[in-house]
Amino acid sequence: ALPPGLPPALPPAPPLGLGGAPGLPPGVLPGRPAPPPMADDGAGEEPSAKRLRVDPSTGLMSEQDFKAHLDETLGGQAYTVKFQLPSEVSGGAVLSLSLIGEKELGLSVKELKQRLAEMDATLPQVNKFQLKSGVHGFLKDRLSLVHYNVKPGEVIEVSKKKR
Repeated sequence: ALPPGLPPALPPAPPLGLGGAPGLPPGVLPGRPAPPPMADDGAGEEPSAKRLRVDPSTGLMSEQDFKAHLDETLGGQAYTVKFQLPSEVSGGAVLSLSLIGEKELGLSVKELKQRLAEMDATLPQVNKFQLKSGVHGFLKDRLSLVHYNVKPGEVIEVSKKKR
């Protein structure tokens, strides 16, 4: 029983956004073709084991992921990085340093500088020179090349610290 003066009740309206006609899938109107299926871009999926996880704020993989990536790509071979020495000290020579195994991959930049100083006596004391990546700028002594995701064969510039 409706109060006097009100029109008879209408059937409930379909929920907004679904549209469609009876007997047709939602979103399909009579006389119009069905919309194409949504493309699967994989955005809602978990990252696969093969997909490299990169921190969006730094653009770097974690050290653990980068080491695993190196193991896959190098297959146990040496990880070689080149160091461009300053022209005023060593005539701009390039030293290659090969690192083998997990322990050597985790060496700090300071430990690598010590190795370089042992390889080339013309370099100043370890605390008097710095390493610079073309990608990441000056490398901090306490971090490793793996932290910076330095790729095999990449050239790191060696320069005197300016005070």
